[in-house]
Amino acid sequence: MKRKLFLLFLFLLTLACFFALASCGKRPSGGNEPDDTPTEEQHEHEYGEYVKEVPPTCTEDGVRGHYRCATCGKYFNKNKKEIKDLTIEKDWPHEFVDEVCEKCGEELVYSEGLKFELSSDGSYYILTGIGSCDELDIIVPPVYDNIPVEEIAAASFRRNASITSVTVPYTVIRIGAYAFSDCASLESVTFEEGSELDVIDVSAFEYCVKLENFEIPESVTEIGDYAFRTCSALTGVKISENISLIGFEAFLDCESLAEIEVDENNTEYSSVNGNLYSADGKTLIQYAIGKTALFFEVPEGVLKIGESAFENCQGLMQIELPSSVTEIGARAFDNCKNLESVSLGDSVVDIGDYAFEYCVNLSKISIPDTVETIGYRAFDSCVKLKILIIPASVTKIGDYAFSLCTGLTSIDVDDENPNYKDIDGNLYNKDATELIQYATGKTETSFTIPSSVTDICRWVFSGCKNLESITIPPSVTTIGDYAFENCLGLKSIVIPESVTRIGDYSFSACTSLTLVEMPKSVESFGNYAFMGCSSLESIKYGATRTDWVNIIKGYEWDAETGDYIITYTYSGIDADIEVDENGFQFIVSGGVNYLLGYEGNKAELSLPANFKSENYVISKYAFYQNDKLTRVTIPASVTEIEEAAFFECTNLKRVYFSRGTQLKIIGASAFSGCTLLANFTIPATVTDIGDSAFANCNGITSIVIPKNVETIGSNAFYQCIALKTVSFAEGCKLSAINAYTFYECTALEEIILPVGVSQIGSFAFYDCTQLKAIEIPVAVTSIGESVFYYCTSLENINFHGTEKEWGAISKGEDWDLYSASYTVNYGYTGE
Repeated sequence: MKRKLFLLFLFLLTLACFFALASCGKRPSGGNEPDDTPTEEQHEHEYGEYVKEVPPTCTEDGVRGHYRCATCGKYFNKNKKEIKDLTIEKDWPHEFVDEVCEKCGEELVYSEGLKFELSSDGSYYILTGIGSCDELDIIVPPVYDNIPVEEIAAASFRRNASITSVTVPYTVIRIGAYAFSDCASLESVTFEEGSELDVIDVSAFEYCVKLENFEIPESVTEIGDYAFRTCSALTGVKISENISLIGFEAFLDCESLAEIEVDENNTEYSSVNGNLYSADGKTLIQYAIGKTALFFEVPEGVLKIGESAFENCQGLMQIELPSSVTEIGARAFDNCKNLESVSLGDSVVDIGDYAFEYCVNLSKISIPDTVETIGYRAFDSCVKLKILIIPASVTKIGDYAFSLCTGLTSIDVDDENPNYKDIDGNLYNKDATELIQYATGKTETSFTIPSSVTDICRWVFSGCKNLESITIPPSVTTIGDYAFENCLGLKSIVIPESVTRIGDYSFSACTSLTLVEMPKSVESFGNYAFMGCSSLESIKYGATRTDWVNIIKGYEWDAETGDYIITYTYSGIDADIEVDENGFQFIVSGGVNYLLGYEGNKAELSLPANFKSENYVISKYAFYQNDKLTRVTIPASVTEIEEAAFFECTNLKRVYFSRGTQLKIIGASAFSGCTLLANFTIPATVTDIGDSAFANCNGITSIVIPKNVETIGSNAFYQCIALKTVSFAEGCKLSAINAYTFYECTALEEIILPVGVSQIGSFAFYDCTQLKAIEIPVAVTSIGESVFYYCTSLENINFHGTEKEWGAISKGEDWDLYSASYTVNYGYTGE
């Protein structure tokens, strides 16, 4: 038995030695090099022809010189030593000097005409803009003027609608804020191999709506806020292990983004099913809104739905949050227009600002009894919500949390809630002094605000379509911004005497509103307060026209309103108001008859011949800002036109004075801002023209000052840009040209001052750029500051006195600065 086993062992040993000797291997002869000495068992290598070495370039690997054995396929060097690897690594990067690589001779290829700026320390260049480059495919060079290009500056290509691609060299470390923002045609951005890019700054590529190909280099550590916002063609993003900061809303509104992949070694972020989370999985940072799923279940363990995490997601119809979620960030589900239902779990404490704003199909949501805060505009414009139940736990509801929820028929508040209550399904603070939200989906046509309410909050009735009348109690002092905005059914409103302020847009777009009754107590109403009230017919104001003018009115407060008429009750005036058959209002005060105003809306008016057969005064503000008035005839019986009587009657073109006029005074700003007024004839009886009386009357081309005029106020013809000629009647009693009188009358060419003028006030002819000649009487003793400043056409100052008398005139600082090279003609007589 032992003999048989020995023979078997000997046979196997012999067989093993045979196969070993038959191989092409070589015995080691010491060290790492194989022994080339052939044996009977080894074959002779067939080296063949020697292949010459191919040197590496800056961009391509080289190949070592070698033989190749035809039998075994191994490679050998010239010394017949075996070579394990033929590759000679490339000598990257290029070293460009004068646009040629010193190592490989390759010429620098780049887009010419780009604009560069040297860094403050002179060590690198910054690409600052497109410059004169007209290429669509931009290639940024790695060096400029033999110095590296390391930065693409902030806003350098912002809003460039032409470029389609950009190649960024490896040398660029930072892409600045807004660098390529809103480049509407940009489709791809390519980074050179070995990119050293570190930072993609704030909004660097936002609104690049065609950007599809973008691979974030592995060197990047920081992505700024909004960096890729609204890159609507971007389908996928890879986050390397080196990225430590992704800014706020970096991928907001990337509507095609279906996959966000995070390297598993990243310590700050992670991805689950293509969505972005914090590394610990406790915050859902960004849902990839390009996904096509209709339902999404947030993973258990998530504590927070991050700010804007689902914003603008148009696919999801249903979302379920786990019991672990305690916080819903600001705008988390904002504008998810197809979202129909959300299960909030049973642990949510905070619902952030705008959290569900514009979720226009959201019809089902239950607020758990753990919620403490409902943020600003949290459910704004959720038009399909019908019933909201506010639990006792809610201690804070942000402004406009339920505004424009036009389908809302009831807001029910738990009786145990410490800060809020409901009355008939409407939301109030606990003591009902603030009406916070009317359930605008109610079908009632009338509503009486409780007498406890002092403040009607912003947006409280906004969008309500059914209410035709609303009764405001005398307890209310403030009507908030947008309070009744877009109440389409509202026909009339009576504002109580307790109200002092009416907010911005408070009644805007109330298209059925025909009547507003407003008390004297109102001190201001905001911008666009009644804008778009296209049916407005009447405003009944409980005070005088003067009081109405003194109300602080916001910008375009009555833009696009109906052809309304304001009537005044003149409460508080110790006189009876009389209104004649044509709608003219008169009073008698202190023995003087006053025309207070006009209740009609005619464009062409002939004022009454008299009042009770006596003369009268056109009261201040009588036709203030009447934009319907185009022509007016003033009778002989009018003795004075008071302050701002026709102020900013912007369509007034003609003013006629009846024969025998007794007018003496044209008050301050009487016709100021009548921009179409032309060919105005000042009656010979006038003695005083007030400050700014004709300021900004851009249509007046010539004016004659009668001889009885004793004073012309400052700014009287301020910026009358068409005024070409000014004449003073012979014997004119005027003694002074006051400050700014003809300021910026840029068409005025020549003027002869009356002989009695002794003073020319500061800035009197400032910027009269066409003024060529002025005749100054010897009576003048002072010329004020900057009188002829910028009179760039001035050729002659014709002075009636001697050179000595001219020198004795007191002249203010810069009185002729930047005027033309004029000549003073002494002893001028007009001949």
